[in-house]
Amino acid sequence: MGHEVPNQRWCHVFINGIYWGPYQITERVDDAFMDAHFSPGDYTVIKHFGEAVSGDYSEWDDGEPSSRSDSLADLLRNFTEASPAERETKYAQITAVVDMDNYIDYLIANSYGQPSDWPGNNFRAAKLNGAGGKWKFFVWDAEWTLRQGEQQGSPLSSLSGDEPTHIHTALQSYQPYKDAFSVRMNRAFKITAGDAGSGSLLPASVQIRFQAAMGRFDDLIFSESARWGYMAKTVPYTKSDPSYLPGQTQGDWDRSTDYILNTWLPQRDSVFRNAFQNDGFYTPVP
Repeated sequence: MGHEVPNQRWCHVFINGIYWGPYQITERVDDAFMDAHFSPGDYTVIKHFGEAVSGDYSEWDDGEPSSRSDSLADLLRNFTEASPAERETKYAQITAVVDMDNYIDYLIANSYGQPSDWPGNNFRAAKLNGAGGKWKFFVWDAEWTLRQGEQQGSPLSSLSGDEPTHIHTALQSYQPYKDAFSVRMNRAFKITAGDAGSGSLLPASVQIRFQAAMGRFDDLIFSESARWGYMAKTVPYTKSDPSYLPGQTQGDWDRSTDYILNTWLPQRDSVFRNAFQNDGFYTPVP
């Protein structure tokens, strides 16, 4: 969708000479990552369960509901407690410290895949300290997505209010926020000349990227299957088995990836769009 992400590299891992399978080496989201991907500076980087990777966690939440400081938690509380006449000012204070385009795209990307361990777990956020710094959000450890049958699930169920979706929960009834959300939804589902991140969730776009990613594993998956597909399993996992019979092999790679490509992704499109449209977060623009 056009945002900065950690660098990644796939490799074969051997432990004491024993093959352990393919693993993905991933750049950590920390202050060094922010220095390299944005600009050198003093950053606060946080993760799930109230932990600061670097910097001061009180930038995110000072833990003092009565303090009325300028932490994000306080700004959100001030907004929810504000009168209708005050909300425009309070919303502007939030957008001054949250990269709202990045945040909404982050919600769209995560909720599309219907993750089973997010929110409340597996998130990273970072902010340049000082004037002008805004919180940016990064998808992290999102392998529990695209699971069988979950393409029919409402993406709104993921936006439960656990961090970091608590920002959405606080703002969800405010029309300017809904309008901003609709703009990002339209961008995700409509290609615009000169905007490389546009149209990223169109079915054809997602399928092309999925095929490219899976194509890298056509040969590699034999190594994974040989190492782990038969390990402590009565019914082994295989790459492919044209004569598949239940109870003989299970979860073979070709059958699973074909299901995602030709069933999961096409069915997800209308479910996903309709959910946000029906809730007022998406008004399609021709």
